[in-house]
Amino acid sequence: MEPAPADVSHLLQAWGEGDVAGEDLMPIVYRELRKRAAIYLRGERREHTLQPTAWVNEAYMRLVGQNRLTWQNRAHFFGVAAQMMRRVLLDHARRDGYRARNELRQRARLRASMGGNRATP
Repeated sequence: MEPAPADVSHLLQAWGEGDVAGEDLMPIVYRELRKRAAIYLRGERREHTLQPTAWVNEAYMRLVGQNRLTWQNRAHFFGVAAQMMRRVLLDHARRDGYRARNELRQRARLRASMGGNRATP
């Protein structure tokens, strides 16, 4: 049975105040983030290299590091979580883009070193 939004809000506030509520809260949060990631990635291309679990793990680690925020309620927390997930997705896309560009440069260098840039008659 899923906890009520008010229960999650209460746990978030307690966690923000330094209570060990995080132990009860994190499994709830993790399940919700994992579900959202899986739904979102269903709409992405099949060859997408980011898996929902890896995506959520990265976002989760970033969320846990947010010690300067006081969570107002469940909506506030999941709004910040959504921002973290978008940042992880963007970082992943940037890394993939960098790798792809680097691979293209290496292929071009290899072709050039093999004489691949000569004009063919």
